[in-house]
Amino acid sequence: MTDTKVSADADGKNWQTVSPKYADQNTSAIQNDLKKLHDLTSADNTTATKTDIEQARKQLQDDIKKVDDVRQASVKTADGAVATVKNGTNADVKNRIAAVKAAEELVRSQRLMKQLLSCKRQTQRLCQRMCQMMRQWLQLSVRLMTH
Repeated sequence: MTDTKVSADADGKNWQTVSPKYADQNTSAIQNDLKKLHDLTSADNTTATKTDIEQARKQLQDDIKKVDDVRQASVKTADGAVATVKNGTNADVKNRIAAVKAAEELVRSQRLMKQLLSCKRQTQRLCQRMCQMMRQWLQLSVRLMTH
């Protein structure tokens, strides 16, 4: 009987550990099961039998399974949504991804245009400088030839 009570207490402690995962669900049945187990395993209870405690533990496990099944269904739905987004199977998602990629490409193109304009200005400055140097060279050549 002591082992049965210890196991029942462990079930209650285990639930307390995992219960935050089920905060969005109605867990009142589990709370009632835990209270019943606590009452059955308390030192004051001298009439509880091993069968009573085992049945209460089974009920607790069944109720935990029910809320876990609901949670797993939600997880499966969320996993499916994530997979849809990752795989881009949803037309709206595909369109949004394409729009983001197009915007990125536009930004890249704008940056390239700015770089090209900057190169063009630099080339123009170089050409102007070369023309000035050529004029100076020609002027110098003319002076040298006339003297």
